Amino acid sequence: PPSVRVIPPSGQLTARKGGVVTLECKASGNPVPSIYWTKRGSPAKVATKIGEGPILTLERVERQQAGVYQCTADNNVGDPVTVDMRLDVLYPPDISVDKSWIHSGEGFEAQLECIVHADPQPS
Repeated sequence: PPSVRVIPPSGQLTARKGGVVTLECKASGNPVPSIYWTKRGSPAKVATKIGEGPILTLERVERQQAGVYQCTADNNVGDPVTVDMRLDVLYPPDISVDKSWIHSGEGFEAQLECIVHADPQPS
C-alpha cells in the first residue's frame, strides 16, 4: 500500500479570507499511487471529491472553506491511505441583524440584537 505525508507535517493550515492557500500531499508506493482530495462535510461521514494530484490550491478563500480536507492515495495494492489536514480561515467581523426594525413605545424596553461572526473572535 502507499505511504502518505502532508505538508506542513502538522496538518494544520491557516489562511486569510480572500487569500490563497496550498495543501500538499506526497505519496509513494509501487506502483505510484494516484492522489485525490475530499472535504469532509456534515454529517462527517459525507465527503465531496474536490481535486486530484498532490497539490490542492484554494484561491479567494472564504470562511465556509474552513474545515477538514482529506488527501487519499491509492495504487490498488491494499487499502487506500487517507491523511487529514485542517484549514482555519481568519476573517474580519461580519455583522448581521435578525430584525432590521423593532416596534416599541416611549418608556418601554426594546431589545436590539446583532450577530457577529469573526475568526479570531472579536472582543
